[in-house]
Amino acid sequence: MPIINVQLCVRRGGSQGLAIPTLVESPIDPHELAPGQILLRVEKFGFSANNITYGVLGDDPYFRYYEFYPAPTTALTSPETHGIIPVWGFGTVIHSAHPTVKIGQRLYGYLAMSRYLILQLDPQTNQYHVNIALGDFPKDRRPYKQLNICENDPMYRPDREDETMLYRPLFWTAYWFEDYLNEHKYRGAKNILISSASSKTAFALAYNIGVRKNHSRGSLDVNVVGLTSALNAPFTRGLNLYDSVLTYDDIPTLGSTGSWIYVDVSSSPSLMTKIEHQLAPILTITLGSTTPNEQNAKNLWSNNHKAANHEGFFVPEWLAIRVKQLTIPQITSMQSTAWNGLMENCTSWVSMDRSSGGQEVLEAYKKTLEGRIGPDKGQIFTLWDSPTDFRSPSKL
Repeated sequence: MPIINVQLCVRRGGSQGLAIPTLVESPIDPHELAPGQILLRVEKFGFSANNITYGVLGDDPYFRYYEFYPAPTTALTSPETHGIIPVWGFGTVIHSAHPTVKIGQRLYGYLAMSRYLILQLDPQTNQYHVNIALGDFPKDRRPYKQLNICENDPMYRPDREDETMLYRPLFWTAYWFEDYLNEHKYRGAKNILISSASSKTAFALAYNIGVRKNHSRGSLDVNVVGLTSALNAPFTRGLNLYDSVLTYDDIPTLGSTGSWIYVDVSSSPSLMTKIEHQLAPILTITLGSTTPNEQNAKNLWSNNHKAANHEGFFVPEWLAIRVKQLTIPQITSMQSTAWNGLMENCTSWVSMDRSSGGQEVLEAYKKTLEGRIGPDKGQIFTLWDSPTDFRSPSKL
């Protein structure tokens, strides 16, 4: 007997398409899985401005975010006209046609705004994760196509699932970027300026630099400055993760002396111009985009490779280098230490807002798109009518 899936789809076409979301219902027959497939019940997922960026870049031929989980073919939608924004979340296997994946296994990873997902897995798995078939995606996208098996994941904590969905993807961007800076000796810079300092990617970077400074016993001498709006400045200062916090109006007061690296999290060309005019930084690195502006988001990658003093940082590319320099146990140990430290420190940074059911999620999605969610909030979504609705036997 078919079950009814619910998915939140958006129109293709960049920022304009994001403003046209729709809830779509479509049937799934769990007893018609092809060999190697599983049916995953998506129970909850995190949502932030980072996911809006996935949507802005959904059609981009380099990122191809809308191809991870194509939109269903219905009277209202098709993979050609619509996309589904990827999210990071938790789900449970409820049907399996895979030789080693068992019903009841809980998985975490890169999912979709959906109640259910049918996933084609590679034949081989290991005790730590399952691999969604890579298809024609390049090998550096493998991290997005791995789902962690929670019972064997050394970083899984049942009491920190919300924090995991909120921070894990953003935290690893910040963590591996700081690793990149450290491996390059911070390019000799004495000052690090980070825009969109109230965003989770930005303050996770400040946190990781702070951890490095504490462990260096004085050998790493860098000043970390957060740059944010006047509205978000009190929150950002209250985090106590930056050496100082300035507003965008304070840019003319920034001293040009000393060597600077500008970490462009906002991906704003006009802001970048002001910063570079004021500081002449030795390097500008685009780390992410926190606004749903299409051109800004595209600056995240393509434009910043064109100038000698501009770079774009993309985690999979750096990891492809690090896995050749470090052993897997070394990487695992580094990440476990970093993650455990974060889980002990992050709980007071933001409070959680929860949205359940299609209409609540739709409204919260629109607020995020319009920039009406404050930096002090972490959003947890489920397309089930309540956080435990999926546990009903009739929903299995």
